Amino acid sequence: MTFSIIPAVLSDSPNIYRLMNEGAETVAQKEWFCPDNQEFIENHMDRQGFILKAVCEEEENQLPAGSAPDRDITGSIPAQGSIAAFLLVRFPGLDSDNLGSSLHLSARELPLVAHMETVVVSRAYTGNGLMRRLLRAGEEKAASMGYRFLMATVHPENLYSLRNFQCLGYEKIEEALKYGGLRRWIMGKRL
Repeated sequence: MTFSIIPAVLSDSPNIYRLMNEGAETVAQKEWFCPDNQEFIENHMDRQGFILKAVCEEEENQLPAGSAPDRDITGSIPAQGSIAAFLLVRFPGLDSDNLGSSLHLSARELPLVAHMETVVVSRAYTGNGLMRRLLRAGEEKAASMGYRFLMATVHPENLYSLRNFQCLGYEKIEEALKYGGLRRWIMGKRL
């Protein structure tokens, strides 16, 4: 399968929210993933971060002759195939939950932190390397915007996500309780 990694737009937010909830329902252990609400997603389209989406190009090309593409839940026709996965990147600035504090960054450096906040791959598209592709694309975009520290959290038992981050050069910084008392590794990478 061929996928394109492109920026999400506001009209994608209902489908991203649906995919986020699918991820919450299908994750091996419920404490591994904490879904956000649609408002959080929309705030990170371009104001407090950005969202990249992976779309399957083949789906568009496999429509029977004379048929129209499916409309998404907003009634819009997607510009390309369906959203196979997404990455939400958050710019925490000087917020108290900035994971850069685990690196003991100064107040001058904290605004240079980007959180690789949420990655979800649709169950239908697992095994295509989309998490790593999205993370690499997100890193490139964050770096081009001047961010120098990338941070993430991973449940210690979520070995798939942990390995993906480590393969991309993220290091375990510390284990902490996050999201209402759930265990997480805080992962970090300097650009």
